[in-house]
Amino acid sequence: MQNRRMEKFRFALAGNSRLAILTAGIFVLSGAVAAQTPRSVPDPGERAAELRVMTYNIHHGAGNDECAPRPAGSAPAADCGLNLERIADVIRTSRADIVGLQEVDRFWVRSGGVDQPRVLAQLLAMSVCFGPNLQLPDEAGAGGPREYGTAILSRFPLRDCRNEHLPRVADANEQRGLLSADVVTPGGVVRVMVTHLSVVAADRVPQTEDLAKAVAASRIPTILMGDLNTRPDAASLRPLLARAQDLWTLAGRGDGLTSAAHPQRPPRGRIDYILATSGIAANGIEVVVNDVTRMASDHYPILARIQLTGAR
Repeated sequence: MQNRRMEKFRFALAGNSRLAILTAGIFVLSGAVAAQTPRSVPDPGERAAELRVMTYNIHHGAGNDECAPRPAGSAPAADCGLNLERIADVIRTSRADIVGLQEVDRFWVRSGGVDQPRVLAQLLAMSVCFGPNLQLPDEAGAGGPREYGTAILSRFPLRDCRNEHLPRVADANEQRGLLSADVVTPGGVVRVMVTHLSVVAADRVPQTEDLAKAVAASRIPTILMGDLNTRPDAASLRPLLARAQDLWTLAGRGDGLTSAAHPQRPPRGRIDYILATSGIAANGIEVVVNDVTRMASDHYPILARIQLTGAR
């Protein structure tokens, strides 16, 4: 991926006092940032356990609650359906070990001005890696320059967290990226990649080609997950599906529809995916649909049960 912006930071923090230092300073850096929770050493007793992996477009924590829209021309304010704790509850209830998140905010008024990756990591006692793809000026004193992108949460240590911007056919189109980190699980190291591809079809062609190259370059078992904004039979997905298997085709039942989540209407599209390379077995995969996920975001999460079976 030549001529693409790449930034890399490495941190290994442990203990509550050092976590306080983390929340005060590390997240002011731009680019991908990894931070560790107090749990920094895998439990040897878990060495043979399967892993639970989730992808979730969280819509910056804004749910489907009925509420009055803000009048046109009014000052910026938090979305009336904002509930980040509900997103954390979905993840906690799923017992996910590794989570790829899309549409994550830092310091936006619409999401309460909070650092969402940090808050979710604290609520869930997980390590976090955040990759901003949009970086905009401070908004109404929300706390710092606004950032928007993807994140990886893990209950195991993260290392080599990096975010790389993906190509787009026009500068006016929203910048997208590929966030990756190596997760040190009890069964071995797995590379986790998270992305959210463009809504512009022309952008997705070179973006998917870059994803395929990144997956091919990995020498360890690799998971790529996220909102790919396209259906499974789209021509643009073919280069990627030649490099990584869609786990829904291996272990899913039903249509796998994830969008849009709504309390009254069924979803119509399958645009969220968990893909994996050789060295990873799928024991099961499901779209998590319940009363909470119908309200928490405009996407349903996907949860896969996997096991590492060996090197690629």
